[in-house]
Amino acid sequence: MATRTVDVVRPCAASREAVWELLADVSTWTEWGLFDEARLETPGPDEPQGVGARRLLRTDRARNLDEIFVHEPPHRLAWLVIKGSLPVRNLRSEVQLTEIPGGTEIWWRYSYEPRIFGTAWILDRNLKLFLADATRRLAVRAETGAPAADDD
Repeated sequence: MATRTVDVVRPCAASREAVWELLADVSTWTEWGLFDEARLETPGPDEPQGVGARRLLRTDRARNLDEIFVHEPPHRLAWLVIKGSLPVRNLRSEVQLTEIPGGTEIWWRYSYEPRIFGTAWILDRNLKLFLADATRRLAVRAETGAPAADDD
């Protein structure tokens, strides 16, 4: 099946470095993301949370083990899900942080291949909702230092 992509772009009033600090440190993902558990499984050979690092991300419904393949502070982070709960293959995620007047633009993309014919539309919709919420939460945490309210 063809590769699908889902993108979300969100402006943030915080500096690129402040956003990067939260994004690149998996231990903060439980503070701003929707994860019940987020931890480093295996450090990268050159930097603990750099290229080659493996991270565990878990919610009540999903569990992913991913591996960082791009780590370019403070503007780009990308990873491949090597073991996950979704019915997809080659699930990749990439985040780019771009300086804009007054802050940072957060661009987050998922790309994947559905395993089950006919499921792409629901996967696209759910991944888009997840990414929109994740970028909102990341932006709010970087801007205020506090968790995002669930009713935004």
